[in-house]
Amino acid sequence: MYDKEEAKKIFSELTNKRVHYISLIPEGTTNILYNINDAYILRFRKYHDDLFYRSKNERDAIRKIAPLNISEIVLYYDEDTDIKLSKFIHGTHLYIDSLSEEQLRYCAKTLKKLHRANLKIEGKFNSLDRLYAYKKEAGETNIPNLYEKHTIRDALNFLKKEEKEFVLCHNDLVRNNLLFKFDKMLLIDWEYAGMNHPYFDLASFLSENNIEDEKTIETFLRFYFGSQFNSLKMRRIKLMYRYVDILWYYWALAMLKKRKEDIYEKIAANKLRRILAMASLEK
Repeated sequence: MYDKEEAKKIFSELTNKRVHYISLIPEGTTNILYNINDAYILRFRKYHDDLFYRSKNERDAIRKIAPLNISEIVLYYDEDTDIKLSKFIHGTHLYIDSLSEEQLRYCAKTLKKLHRANLKIEGKFNSLDRLYAYKKEAGETNIPNLYEKHTIRDALNFLKKEEKEFVLCHNDLVRNNLLFKFDKMLLIDWEYAGMNHPYFDLASFLSENNIEDEKTIETFLRFYFGSQFNSLKMRRIKLMYRYVDILWYYWALAMLKKRKEDIYEKIAANKLRRILAMASLEK
């Protein structure tokens, strides 16, 4: 655990600047974040127990997205220690309880810009390997077997057929990674970044932000696809939605078992609620 004194020392070593102000940012779930001099964000990874984390993927993603202006400006990144120093973005905020229609538009615009850039890195986000590893770590499940089996089968069939469409994706579109400023949304924390299908990002965005209302889902997707939106795209993203719910359910259970923090129990319970509701519709 990095305390304020250690953070001040590391910052001074990196920048040759004095620390006049330092504050711990409370929003970090998997990271320790310090606001320094109201001008910089110094990040330390809170845990080093994720078997799938690759600092190279994060580093490569940060470099690739830099020209897009959809994220923070990173000044320093150490691949060995995972320490990251970036410029503090003034005037940003998180959404409060739910995303407004205007905010959905900004999110769709940023994700579309990321995906349409057709960026490539070496690292792939292998969702199936993750799912089974997290399930094994969790050691338990409350998901109906047939529902899980059929959802995974159908999702993988789609991903295999569409692998040529894989691009650099964020893959971790939780509330705390979406920063709103004026008329745009900025994406931060690229720790899960890797090659994936854009539909995974779209479904993960819906899942992680608990967007369940049919009309709201369609509004977001119409913002993203424009005139190319159709019922086939909706069906495929709904399939991926069911799939990512299962993935992040097992992730949350695995993290709960290792880290013993209540937040993971809440995440798992929320995913399971939606999974069981969807499973009941398929009986």
